[in-house]
Amino acid sequence: MSRATEGQNLNERLCSFLFNYRNCCQRSTGRSPGEVLFGKPLRSIFDQLKPDIHRKMDKEKIIQMIDFDKHARDRSFTNEQPVWVNNPLSKGSTPGQVSKRTGPHSYIVNVNL
Repeated sequence: MSRATEGQNLNERLCSFLFNYRNCCQRSTGRSPGEVLFGKPLRSIFDQLKPDIHRKMDKEKIIQMIDFDKHARDRSFTNEQPVWVNNPLSKGSTPGQVSKRTGPHSYIVNVNL
């Protein structure tokens, strides 16, 4: 008799055996009988041993947002406000004037070439 089953009555040992059997992957289906029956994997004690990755990802995402927001400035422009526009063809900036706001961070700018 193994140490894991010492002190348990027959009913508890049977329940433990059936849970372990239903949680093992079957060669023919590639899934456990419990997963086939319930449509999702059964939770065992090993699932609780794994670290919660989603919680860590959310925490890191919040830290990244806070770090970004420290240096971010709100850049909003009004109509006919003078601005500099990056021109990739001439590899420099060109003066322009805001004509219309099209989105939260998008503008139509008139550029005199």
